[in-house]
Amino acid sequence: MIRLVDVDQIQQRNTHSWTLDACLDQLYETLSFVKSQMPRDGVSLKFTAVHGTTYVSPSFYGDYIVPANFLRIFPF
Repeated sequence: MIRLVDVDQIQQRNTHSWTLDACLDQLYETLSFVKSQMPRDGVSLKFTAVHGTTYVSPSFYGDYIVPANFLRIFPF
C-alpha cells in the first residue's frame, strides 16, 4: 500500500522551523536515497523522512513503502 505524503502535515508536525521549500527538498533527497537503494525493478523499500536526515528507520511520521516504478515519475 502506498501512503501519500502530505507535505503540509509534515511541515506542521516537525520540530524544526522548516519552510515549505525545505520540506520539499527533504522529500526529494529522501526519494533520491530510496531510488539509489533499489537494486532492480519491482523491489520496494521501507523508508522514512526522519527530522532532516535520510535513512531506513521508523519515525514520528511513520513508514512508507514506495515501489520502484513509482519513483520513475520523479525527475532525478
